[in-house]
Amino acid sequence: MARTRIPCWQASTGGPSCTAGNQLTSSAQRDDWAGIPDLLAAYQGVRGAANRGDLQGAQQALALFGRTAVFCPDLLAPDGQRLRDLVRQEVERAFPATATAGRPGSDMPELAELPLFAQ
Repeated sequence: MARTRIPCWQASTGGPSCTAGNQLTSSAQRDDWAGIPDLLAAYQGVRGAANRGDLQGAQQALALFGRTAVFCPDLLAPDGQRLRDLVRQEVERAFPATATAGRPGSDMPELAELPLFAQ
């Protein structure tokens, strides 16, 4: 993970000043992505339906989650697409193609357990 550190300007340079030791950082990935409220709420809908064995509910919740992830202003577009695909894979595991219903109680992982930024 590449990070860029930008020191705060000093008041003597005519730019904004900040408390000593503060720095702005940027990163190509967001470490706290699983705590984004809209993503977490949408994922809980998918996970709840899958855990109940509700295929139709899981498909509807997955469609909502996909839109939420892809258009999330707090994620880069490729990360949102990857997250959508990871959740789709989890739903497919919970509802095998040969079954007409999911396995009741199939336990999908917590959102933070998905390998969005796997090395």
